[in-house]
Amino acid sequence: MFFYEERPDIGRNMFAIEDGPDVLYPMHLHKWYELVAVTEGRLGVMLNGTEYTLGKGDTMLLFPNQPHSYTSADGCRRRLVIFKPELIAFFDARTRGTVPREPKKHIECAPWFDMLAALSKDSPIESVKGVLYAYCGIIAGDAFVNVSESGVPDDLDLLHRVFVFASEHYTESCTLSDLASGIGYDYSYLSKFFSEKIGYSFTEYVGSLRLDRAMYLLKNTSMPVLDISESCGYGSLRSFNRNFLKKTGMTPREYRRG
Repeated sequence: MFFYEERPDIGRNMFAIEDGPDVLYPMHLHKWYELVAVTEGRLGVMLNGTEYTLGKGDTMLLFPNQPHSYTSADGCRRRLVIFKPELIAFFDARTRGTVPREPKKHIECAPWFDMLAALSKDSPIESVKGVLYAYCGIIAGDAFVNVSESGVPDDLDLLHRVFVFASEHYTESCTLSDLASGIGYDYSYLSKFFSEKIGYSFTEYVGSLRLDRAMYLLKNTSMPVLDISESCGYGSLRSFNRNFLKKTGMTPREYRRG
């Protein structure tokens, strides 16, 4: 059993950086990318049912909605950068629906590690994007395979298909009925499956995608609130305002000003 990880800090700040020695983190997934780099010792990563051991100089880019866990031995030091797909939008669009065939990547290039080490939670977005895109360039020549060919266990493959469907359709009609029709599964089965795996309903998950996107647009564009509401899949401005207020405690206009 694993859990779906929510990260409000990434919703606000676009990225989070985590350092530390030994780590033990259970199986989970989330809708962000996660870059891990080991600078000392050894780190165990369970990814999609396959176990990897990362040593000094090894890295791994985990794609959105890939189940993973961490274990480490004494002396391990690693840096994690967890970030929104928007930070590497071109790479994300080019590789969507695929994952690396060999996710573990040894990096000989010391300057890249120096740039990664120089990042902090207060770094400008441009600096973070530069380091992340440099990594995308390093792995650009690697082989990528469709998710269905990646060896994901059947139930995790179904879960991934659900998340992919949601990410591709949340700006339009995206009900559980749409999902069942779109991926060819029974409505009742999907409802129970998603709730048991994630802990809340598919409708709630789609709502979180819409609100996260709306928050990003409010902070990073000058789009009118009505246009944002429509572009994020809301049927009316009233529905958008009500849901936004419920999640954030403020109206969209208050959030933009704040």
